[in-house]
Parts: sequence; structure tokens; C-alpha cells
Amino acid sequence: MAATPAGALGHIRVLDLSRVLAGPWASQTLGDLGADVVKVERPGTGDDTRAWGPPFVTNAAGQPTGESAYYQCANRNKRSVAIDITQPAGQALVRELAQRSDVLIENFKTGGLAAYGLDADSLLAINPRLVYCSITGFGHTGPYAHRAGYDFLIQGMGGLMSVTGQPDDAPGGGPAMTMPHPQAGPVPMVASPIRLSDTPVSYRAAPPQLGQHTREVLTDDLGLPAEAIQQLFDQGVLA
Repeated sequence: MAATPAGALGHIRVLDLSRVLAGPWASQTLGDLGADVVKVERPGTGDDTRAWGPPFVTNAAGQPTGESAYYQCANRNKRSVAIDITQPAGQALVRELAQRSDVLIENFKTGGLAAYGLDADSLLAINPRLVYCSITGFGHTGPYAHRAGYDFLIQGMGGLMSVTGQPDDAPGGGPAMTMPHPQAGPVPMVASPIRLSDTPVSYRAAPPQLGQHTREVLTDDLGLPAEAIQQLFDQGVLA
């Protein structure tokens, strides 16, 4: 288990099944406030936004690292585990993690996780105290319930795009900070806008590489022996 960090949410464990922006930004905010966030990603590719570039983070030689700036902006203060949730063994691992979590965040399309037994009803049955946060573009009912929802789509439909951000002639905007990247050195990022005097936000860990913490989480958090973890790697459940 990761050491309990300081912060307003230092006692909270978050299981992050989300990807792209809305979910990752929400879980990053909780991580900035001290929560222990475990991010579950697809083996091989991970969060969709890892490959959403250019721009990509560049190394000291100026070469692209393959890690997109998009992914870097919304995934600090997390531990990454690569689990194939399409396999029964992978689903079982996620259920075990959910049993030990306080909050779960997901942004699959309506009904998407039910096929894997990872929907709210299934997980609340094994952990009634779990706060299950499901982020969708249009809610779980109504004519648009099964449509995907992305930031640009929602801004465009709602008219917000014309009034957000800095004026067209002003560069950038918002609070900024830097964090070290294992290949690129210091990388600029958007800082948290939250300011708490007694329990300030903390920037403890740069966005993780895909599956960086898989063995750590399964060993320390779930108590799985090394032999069982290796078997799951051999079966393609983990990566």
C-alpha cells in the first residue's frame, strides 16, 4: 500500500477507470488534494490520450517521447496499473481493488461497464460504502444517453467555447507549474486552481508511464504473491 500522503484527502483511495479528460481531470484533482489514486489502463495502449498528439513531450535531444502533452495535463499524482478488463481475471482484479476503495470514477458510455460486471449495481453490492461516480455526456436516461460526450462537443453544443479561456491575442492562461518527466526532464503543466490554507494541494508524482505500478499495486494493495502476478502477465491479463 502506498504511504498515506498529507492533504485534505490523504485518507481517501480512488479507483480511476476513466480516460481522456473529464474523469482523469476529476481524479487528478482528488490526487492533488492527497488522495491515493490508482488508474486502471488498457494493456498496450493505455489511456486514449497517451497517443493524442502532437504535441508530444520531447526528450533532452528534442525528440518526441511518445507521451502526449494532453495525457500529461490530467494524470499526475496517480499510480498506473495495466489490466485487461475484457478478461474475467482482469474483472476480478478490478473488483478486488473496488472493495478496497472509497471512490470510483468512470466515464464509459452508458451501460459500457455492465458487460464486465463493473457497473454501479455490481460494485456497490460488494462495497456498499463506495462512492461510484459515473461521468457521461448526456446522463444515463433520455434520447442522447448512449452518445459519447467530449469536451469540444459539449462546449460547442452549449455555446461555452466562445467565452472560455484567454482573449485571442493573449498567450496561454491559467495557473502553471512544472514536474519532472523520466525522459524529458521538467515538463510544464496546468497547476491546480484550488487553494486551501491548512491543507494545500501537493504535486507528488508526475503522470505515470503505462503500467508503471502494476506489480506494486497488486503486491502491496491486494497482497498477491509474485508467482500469481507473473501468471497473470503470462496470460495477458496484465501488461
